[in-house]
Amino acid sequence: MIDNIIVLHLLLIVLIILFNIMLIVYIKNQKNGLERLKKLNDDFKKQIEKERKAEEELSAVYGQLSATEEELKQQIRELKNHEKALKISEERYKLAIDGANDALWERDYVNKSFFISDKWKSISGYDDTDINDITAYIEKLIHPEDIKRAKQEFESHIKGKKDYYQSEFRIKIKDGTYKWINNRGKALKDELGNVIKIAGSVTDIDETRRIQNKIRYLAYNDSLTALPNRIIFMEKLEDAITKNKEKKCAVIFVDVDDFKLINDILGHDYGDEVLKNIAFILKNSLPKNGMIARTNGDEFLILLNDVKDSNEISSLCDKILNNFKSPFTIKGNRVYTSVSMGIAMFPEDAETSKELLRNSDTAMYKAKNNGKNTYNFFNKEMTETIIRKAAIEKYIREAISKEELQVYYQPQIDAKSHRIRGFEALIRWKSVQLGWVPPNEFIPIIEENGMIIDIGRWIIEEVCKQNKKWKEKGYKYETIAINISPIQLHHHSFMEELEQCMASHKIDAKDIEIEITENILMNIYDRNIEVLKRLRDMRFNIALDDFGTGYSSLSYLRVMPITKLKIDKSFIDYIETDNNNRDITEGIIELSHKMGMQVVAEGVENENQLGILKDMNCDSIQGYYFSKPLPKEQAEKLLACNKV
Repeated sequence: MIDNIIVLHLLLIVLIILFNIMLIVYIKNQKNGLERLKKLNDDFKKQIEKERKAEEELSAVYGQLSATEEELKQQIRELKNHEKALKISEERYKLAIDGANDALWERDYVNKSFFISDKWKSISGYDDTDINDITAYIEKLIHPEDIKRAKQEFESHIKGKKDYYQSEFRIKIKDGTYKWINNRGKALKDELGNVIKIAGSVTDIDETRRIQNKIRYLAYNDSLTALPNRIIFMEKLEDAITKNKEKKCAVIFVDVDDFKLINDILGHDYGDEVLKNIAFILKNSLPKNGMIARTNGDEFLILLNDVKDSNEISSLCDKILNNFKSPFTIKGNRVYTSVSMGIAMFPEDAETSKELLRNSDTAMYKAKNNGKNTYNFFNKEMTETIIRKAAIEKYIREAISKEELQVYYQPQIDAKSHRIRGFEALIRWKSVQLGWVPPNEFIPIIEENGMIIDIGRWIIEEVCKQNKKWKEKGYKYETIAINISPIQLHHHSFMEELEQCMASHKIDAKDIEIEITENILMNIYDRNIEVLKRLRDMRFNIALDDFGTGYSSLSYLRVMPITKLKIDKSFIDYIETDNNNRDITEGIIELSHKMGMQVVAEGVENENQLGILKDMNCDSIQGYYFSKPLPKEQAEKLLACNKV
């Protein structure tokens, strides 16, 4: 029994111990579970926080995506607008290229490609596929005489010597003929200075070049005889004097004897043929060191360079006289003629070109007085011309105070309506002692002695005064032209005095025309252009007189502030008989109109000349056919008949 109790007691103890152990284990497990639960809870909270942050980030990204989507939509809309604008721009660009007068080209050195627009075909006859390289373009098409210069001008730009490339040359077009073009362009370079691309344009200047060449030829050559004219002669003479001072040279002034009788008896056509034959004889009489020019009417000038002595000149003059002993036949008529010659030598007789011409002219008149068909060397005993000049210089000084000077007015007539469009004011002098003195005698003298300033001022005053009177009487005309000497033009007080005179008489500048000759303009070109631009800014009209007898070219005319071009009488004299002369005249009129200038033909003397000029759309006519220069009273009578 006791044993059973002990056993039970032991079992109870064991059970209690086991229970405690199990309780301890349970408690421990519970504690671990709570810790795991806590850890799980913490992890869960962290996960929730991560998800919350992720949600916030996703929300932000979503917002950004929404904004980006809207921005993309806006960009798409803009791209569509740009695409539309680009399409319109491309269409305009293509229309501009197709409609332009120039062929546009581009050479890409990187891609080794060459593009030229469709206009190239109308210029050259070639398709753009015919040319795929600018080098081949140059070598294949350019005229052999122009290719060296053209390549040099191209290389000059490529090497950076010139900012832009420009070259005028002839190309061989599809039909085998040659045409003048103007090729321009500019190169694009990388940071190392290597050319990566060059683009430019080709302009067809063939017609302009032909007209320009004709005008240039006429400017430097006599249209009748094809001899050089006075301009070329003076250039050669200046060279002979200034560049070879240690050598002698001589000027021979040649004048045809009794040429006026030939014109009067046989007519101008015969006279022209006579001049051609005379030019041929004179030209073929010259030695290698000589040149000849036709300077005016029946006057020729011969220049001999590197002359040894007077015997050399005498031999030439004898040869010339001998060559005129035989007649020449013109239209079945045998014509006899002779020449008189005057010689002046450098440096014995003169030290300047003007003195040489003057002294050779004096010697020629001495030969005329000696019976013609001969020659004379200048000598200091030939004083009649000098005496005449001294007398003119003496008496002209008192001409204004004695009221011997007069302003005459030659009308400029509308070629179609025959109404007076304006006048040219011309000075005339009737001296008590000398009688009527031609302007070509006294004007060079007053320019030389400086009196042109006072006399020029008096002329401007008289013209403004007369202009005001006629305008107040209601006479309808455009302008009165005043010839201005280069000495006047550059006088320090010219502009101020001109403005004062206009203001004093209340004359508008547009009613006055400033007229200068072509040679005057080109002598000191830049300064003259500057002064003329100032006058044009003051609203004065500017007329260029004697066009075709000086240096002017189309490139000059583009920049000249000219409103009116006056074609020289030498053009008009042969307009009926010389087709080349007629074409040149028509070309001048057409080009002048394109440049916005009016055209006046000077020296019109008959109805045939008028008709030809009218057909050419010449604006105005000036010449004896309508009226010679008139005193103001007679000019006013013409205006009265012309009054609207």
